Amino acid sequence: MDCQEIIKELRAQASENYRENMIRMGIPAENSIGVATSVVRGLAKKAGKSQELASELWNTKYHEARMLAVLLMNPKATTDAEAERLLLDVVSWDLCDHLCKNLFLKMKSRDIFIAKWIQEPQLYKKKGGICADCGFCDT
Repeated sequence: MDCQEIIKELRAQASENYRENMIRMGIPAENSIGVATSVVRGLAKKAGKSQELASELWNTKYHEARMLAVLLMNPKATTDAEAERLLLDVVSWDLCDHLCKNLFLKMKSRDIFIAKWIQEPQLYKKKGGICADCGFCDT
């Protein structure tokens, strides 16, 4: 699957009611397609791990595409600089938590950027540092 096919599939699986709920939860309307996380996880299984595809999906700015991108990323291939860039793009709590649980906690250098992020004034960097440091997801 390529990026365009995945976006087409996400749109085919979209629900206006689900999209409205996402917007109520703080996800910007212009970034919402309206697809359940279970659909995103199913697409991740079909697509398989791919840093290149993940980057393309992330760059679409669609919330669901970014959720999928995180699942396609390989923590061993993701650099600290990429982690920093990803976190700067985050505009919702659920994407921040998703990044922490499914990517940042699995990176070898996590302790270095966690200590740094906890001190950051930027909301999602601070949240990312706290979430990644909590230990609940690290099992």
